[in-house]
Amino acid sequence: MGRGASYYFASLLWGGGMTDKPKKLNSQKRWRIRNPKAYAAHKAVYSALRNGNLKRQSCECCGDPKAEAHHPDYSRPLKVKWLCRTHHKFEHARKGVQ
Repeated sequence: MGRGASYYFASLLWGGGMTDKPKKLNSQKRWRIRNPKAYAAHKAVYSALRNGNLKRQSCECCGDPKAEAHHPDYSRPLKVKWLCRTHHKFEHARKGVQ
C-alpha cells in the first residue's frame, strides 16, 4: 500500500515526516507559510550579513548599536532600514502591521 508524492510532501510541510498524523505547525512555521516574501527577505539579509555583503548598522533614529533590519519593501530584500527594537515596533505600529 503505497502513499503518493502529495502525501509525502504534505507530511514534510507539516513536519510530520512519514507518519499517519501530521504534527501541528508552530507559530513560526505558520508565519513562514503565510508570508513567503517576508521570509525570503529575512533569509536574504541573514545570508548577506553572514557572508559580509551587508553590514549591520546602528539605529537610524537613535543610534542604538543593537539594530534590526526593517524591510519597507520585500521585493528589494537588501534595501533595509536599521532600527532598534523600540523604533522597529513603532514603525510597524505606525503602518498598522504586526
